[in-house]
Amino acid sequence: MTSKFQLKAFAPPKICVPLMVSKTKKLIELCERLVFYTPDCVEWRLDYMTDLSDETLNHSLIEMKRILPVGTAILATYRTKQEGGEGEALPKEYQKLCERLITSGGIHLIDIEFSQGDDCVAHLIDLAKEYNVISVLSYHNFSKTPDTETLDYLLSRMIAKDSDVVKIATMGEKATDYPRFYEVIKKWAEEYKSVLFIALVMGVLGQLSRLEGEKFGSVMTFARLGDGSAPGQYTIEEVRSYLDNSSRDLN
Repeated sequence: MTSKFQLKAFAPPKICVPLMVSKTKKLIELCERLVFYTPDCVEWRLDYMTDLSDETLNHSLIEMKRILPVGTAILATYRTKQEGGEGEALPKEYQKLCERLITSGGIHLIDIEFSQGDDCVAHLIDLAKEYNVISVLSYHNFSKTPDTETLDYLLSRMIAKDSDVVKIATMGEKATDYPRFYEVIKKWAEEYKSVLFIALVMGVLGQLSRLEGEKFGSVMTFARLGDGSAPGQYTIEEVRSYLDNSSRDLN
C-alpha cells in the first residue's frame, strides 16, 4: 500500500484511536461507532485478538476499510507483555506476524518494538520501506521517565535504525518529568528533520503531552473511545476540542 497518510512535526498532531477488541465482529461494531468522530488514524491492537489467522486478518482489514471514513489510516500494533501489552508471541512469531501485516496491502503504519532486537528491527523497517508502509519504532516504559542522559542515549540508538517514526512513551512520576521530557523531544525534533517523533508521558502528570505535541514536535496523539490503551488518555472529544480551539496558546 502506498501510504498517503501525512505526518508533520510542529503541526497539530494526528488523532489516533486504539481498537482493543478480541473478535472481528466487535472490531466492526467499534469502527461503526467511530465513524461519527472521524479520527485521523486507528490503532488496531492485534495483541487483543484471539484469532490471528490470515483469513481473520484479511477480513478485518477489508471491513475496517469499508466502514471507516476515506482517508482514515490504520496503524497495526502487536504489543507484547514486556512493552505493556497483552501479546505473548515469541520473537519469531512476532516477526512473522509483522511481516504478514506489512505485506497485506491493508495497513498504512506498522508498530515495531525496539526491544525485539537489532536483526528483527532492521528487517521489518526494510520490509516496510519496500511496501510503502510507515514504520513506527516504539519504546514504552511503564515504570518511569528515564533521566535526560538516558533519554538522549535511547533516542540516538532508535534514530540510528532509520525508521520513519520514533515513538517513545514513558510514565510520569514527578511533576518535573513532562517539562524535562518536552525539552528533550523538542531538541531532537528540531535537530533531526529526517525522522518524526511520537512522544508521550503517560499518567496524570503527563497528560499535557497528549495535547501539546504541536509545541514540542510530536506528530500523533492517542485518544480513547471507551477504554484507553494507556494511563492518562483523554477521550477523542476532549482532544478534538483542544486541537480545534483556535485560541490556544502556542507560544
